This record gives sequence, structure tokens and C-alpha cells, in this order.
Amino acid sequence: MIKLAQKVAIAQRRLVYVVINNTGTGVQVCYAADCSSTVTDPTTGAALNATAQDSRGVAFQATTLAPAPLTFTFDGLGQIGR
Repeated sequence: MIKLAQKVAIAQRRLVYVVINNTGTGVQVCYAADCSSTVTDPTTGAALNATAQDSRGVAFQATTLAPAPLTFTFDGLGQIGR
């Protein structure tokens, strides 16, 4: 998903935010830092997000991240920023 976020940033030549929730179990890809405008999943048309789970579909145990949530960006050249 993170690689897809980078590819979207390059293809659309715009800033894309990757937001990992405070438990480290969920990821969202957005056009705005507050995720008020999400990137759409090209296969489903829904918001591009994921929940960490094992091969059986069981969610991973939560871990606390600091700062929460953890956010980083990709610019239009695909370079990572904070």
C-alpha cells in the first residue's frame, strides 16, 4: 500500500499523505493531512486504507506509536517527507 501511495503521488504530481494509526494496525492514504480527502483504491473505488492482519484475517495486536498517528508524505517526485 505504501508503494502504491508513492506511485499515486508521482502519477498525479501531488503530495500524498500516508497515515498510520496510533495502534500501528491501520494505514490510510490521503490527499490531506487530516484524511478529509482520501485516495481511492483503483480496484474497489473505495477509500485506500488497510488493517494489518495475518493470513487468517485476524487483526494484529495493537502497539502504541508515538507520535500518534504517524504521518509521512510522498511528493510529486516520489520523495519521502514528514
